[in-house]
Amino acid sequence: METVAATNSAASRRQRIKLTLTVAICAFLVLDCTILGLNFYITRLVEQDALAINISGRQRMLSQRMAKSLLHIAVDQSYSEQGSLELNAVYPLFIATLSAIKEGGEVTDGEGNLKPFSAIHDAKVRQYIIETEAVMKLVSPVIENYLNRPNPDSLSEAIDKLNQHNLTLLSLMNKLTYRIEQLSQEKTSSLRWIQSLAFALALLNFLLIVRLFHQRSIRAEFQVKNFLNLVDGAATSLIVLNHKRRIILANKMSRDFFGYSERRFRSISESELFSKTGADLCAVTRSGEMISVEVKERQYDLDDRVYTILTINDISHFTKAQSILAHQANHDPLTGLVNRRAVHDRLELELLRAKRFSTMLGVLFIDLDRFKPVNDSLGHAVGDEVLGLCAQRLKGVVRSSDTVARYGGDEFVVLLPDIDKDSMALVVKQMVEAISESYHVGGDQIDLGCSIGQALYPEDGNNAISLLEVSDKRMYEYKRSLVGK
Repeated sequence: METVAATNSAASRRQRIKLTLTVAICAFLVLDCTILGLNFYITRLVEQDALAINISGRQRMLSQRMAKSLLHIAVDQSYSEQGSLELNAVYPLFIATLSAIKEGGEVTDGEGNLKPFSAIHDAKVRQYIIETEAVMKLVSPVIENYLNRPNPDSLSEAIDKLNQHNLTLLSLMNKLTYRIEQLSQEKTSSLRWIQSLAFALALLNFLLIVRLFHQRSIRAEFQVKNFLNLVDGAATSLIVLNHKRRIILANKMSRDFFGYSERRFRSISESELFSKTGADLCAVTRSGEMISVEVKERQYDLDDRVYTILTINDISHFTKAQSILAHQANHDPLTGLVNRRAVHDRLELELLRAKRFSTMLGVLFIDLDRFKPVNDSLGHAVGDEVLGLCAQRLKGVVRSSDTVARYGGDEFVVLLPDIDKDSMALVVKQMVEAISESYHVGGDQIDLGCSIGQALYPEDGNNAISLLEVSDKRMYEYKRSLVGK
């Protein structure tokens, strides 16, 4: 219960750290986007304020150029035409710019380009505009009168009126310019403060993310180190693989089992350690020895890193035991030949192969002649030894692909795949000769013979039972034919 609680607590802690990291990263992205947005907004605002400051300063200059143009015309009559043109350009520009500051619209910048301009709604700015408009109501009629009817009287009247209100107009334009500059500084200062605050928060958030990642890294390294220490001290062979299935640790039991050093283990692949032999999986040791093993695989997730543990169990002793049992179940303990049960299975397999490849299959049923007197007179021990010698002689006649089986007592069955009738007759002749040679056991000479019945697939039958019955029947027929001879 304590282990489960600790595991749940660790999982909950990892979940909280993940959530905190996610929130911190999202907050950092939001603050970063906010800073970028503020930079863009401040840039646009600075451009707008720069234009406002530029045109307000220009208004001050235009107010003075109107007076200078009129005075220049009065002093130098040759300048009247050029001065009138200048006044005709300056005066409308002054009026249009004044209207744009108050109502918004388009203004001409210093390069003569039309720019969109937003109205300035500051109370002081609007007050200065109203006062300027009041002055221009007094000045505009005389200027327009001169522009429409240029003569000495209209010129004198315009000069007098401008001189009368010039200082007031200049003062208002100075106040307007100063106020617009002041507004720009206030707005920029506020936005810069917000920008600095956002940057500071983003920096703190970034430091928090770095700290969380650092803590997580330390915790992960600690967990992995403990995990690997537990694996290394295990009492069974364990190998740890990373997410790419590369070996990162083989514990002491594995190093002893395979014969590799820890350093060497890290440089070899998983495929070099194991080999498939039929249905069995074998471990390949440093010396090249193949050992039957059972490998169990299990994955572990440590702080979002997946590790695979291979548990290796040596089952070679089980495999050997199974092999011995299988051999005992299918072989005669006295002669070492295939037994009656196994020969039936092999006969079925050989029949399937013969049918598939359209070949013939020979079946011989052999019974020893004069064997019973050997048992009766010399004893079963001598009889058993003679049976073993008979088995060896029969195996010495056949091919490696043939099967010699002890069917029971002094009876043998031989399977001859892929053979014809003449070749089978030759094998029978050789077997009779081999069995008929004298046996010398314990100082006694023993002479035997044998009766052999033959059956050939597909001529004499197309299944195991019929072939055995035919060969058995022919063996007894041959044995009966020898009676009295």
